[in-house]
Amino acid sequence: MSQTVLLDDLSALQERDRNGMLAAIHELPEQIEAATVLATEAELSVSRRPFQNILVAGMGGSAISGDLLAGLIYDEAGLPLLVHRNYGIPAFVGEDTLVFAASYSGNTEETMSSYRAAKARRAPVIAVTGGGQLEKEARANGDTVIKIPSGLQPRAAVGYLFFPMLVAVARLGLIRDYGADIAETREVLKEMRESLGPAVPVAKNPAKAMAERLVGRIPVIYGTFRYTDAVAMRWKGQFNENSKTPAFFHSFPELDHNEIMGWEGLEELTKKLVVILLRGAEDLEPNVRRIQITWDLALGKADQVLEVHSQGRSRLAQLFSLLYFGDFVSTYLALLLGKDPSPVETIQGLKKRLAQG
Repeated sequence: MSQTVLLDDLSALQERDRNGMLAAIHELPEQIEAATVLATEAELSVSRRPFQNILVAGMGGSAISGDLLAGLIYDEAGLPLLVHRNYGIPAFVGEDTLVFAASYSGNTEETMSSYRAAKARRAPVIAVTGGGQLEKEARANGDTVIKIPSGLQPRAAVGYLFFPMLVAVARLGLIRDYGADIAETREVLKEMRESLGPAVPVAKNPAKAMAERLVGRIPVIYGTFRYTDAVAMRWKGQFNENSKTPAFFHSFPELDHNEIMGWEGLEELTKKLVVILLRGAEDLEPNVRRIQITWDLALGKADQVLEVHSQGRSRLAQLFSLLYFGDFVSTYLALLLGKDPSPVETIQGLKKRLAQG
């Protein structure tokens, strides 16, 4: 069966997508709406106060929501936001730090370590979780728990993990209200899925077409600092977990101070790479120029250079439009490669061996 025939055969797609990743992606607009309601209605035990900083403690799909939040509000919030992917917590965390402990399963050992360390420092904590030990301990300690539905792969729950943090930060007066932007984001994604869904043939479906071009190639995703770099990281992770393929990411302008030189050597390998440029409407003009010059000087040595442009008016809609496109591409690539995008057996095997000591 050819690639195009496979992607346009709904029964074949369903047979390979046994755990319903495409269905989960389709439901992201509804997930955003449900998550916003949960966060709006949650009783916050954290009081408004002049926090000095925000820490998001999480791993994988939970941590990427913190990166997206940092990129969204970096030039609006009057305080720094750090995403912590490790055990424990940084030394600066204390009573004036707002801590989000984000774990979809509620049992991520690194996040539980961070949560307990934050409690020892008397930091106010908001737990965003589907249950598990995090929910149990947070409720016992009187912390705010924004309980989100379980049953999804954590990476397919990005709406449930991101929007509660965004709404909570706004409710605490640290940023403006994002209600209008959230509404626009939902509508943009609903419109996108009409052209990216499995029922749309390859000839009219840009996500399927991109997936076809990535077969046998390694994606290299480039964004721009504190804008689309978090989305580039998300694309990389989605290729890893959904497509079960290597992928790499970096961001402008930093990559022009190091990675650009890597394109000069090993031509037989660079011809296996496909560069995907995430283009945002708010890219700074100097970075727009950098991207074009870097393309001229170096990126032409890749097998292909592809571009994905953001959609929507607000920064929030633009970020999630790029993210949404990548979710579809990585899932279609998985199906082309004969992989069920949902299982992550190697990760589960690692966790099992760690648990065995």
